[in-house]
Amino acid sequence: MSIKISQLPSAISIIEEAVFPIVQNETTEKATIGQLLEFISGAPILVYQVTAPSAGSFTVAHTLGAVPKAVSFTMSNAGVLGQFWLDTSLVTLGYDANNVYGISSDDGVTGQIIVFG
Repeated sequence: MSIKISQLPSAISIIEEAVFPIVQNETTEKATIGQLLEFISGAPILVYQVTAPSAGSFTVAHTLGAVPKAVSFTMSNAGVLGQFWLDTSLVTLGYDANNVYGISSDDGVTGQIIVFG
């Protein structure tokens, strides 16, 4: 499932001090919502709901049609511990023009993959 920027919650509903991890140029950094908005201004944002079928590697196809500027994960585990991170063993960045390559720490970990165009 992808969500267009117009379908995301308004910035008013997100705490301005909230910090989001983003990966850009092989480096994971933390960005506030203001920094994210500046970074992605005018760029498409695709959001994919993900449940890892098992611990280990998984792949999610994105429909951006180009290498993303950045990729971020948010976790939504209801009572399940675990996390996702980028799998850089296949592709240096952990994503390419077609896919995001992830690793899940556990079975059934759920969250979102956010692809910034």
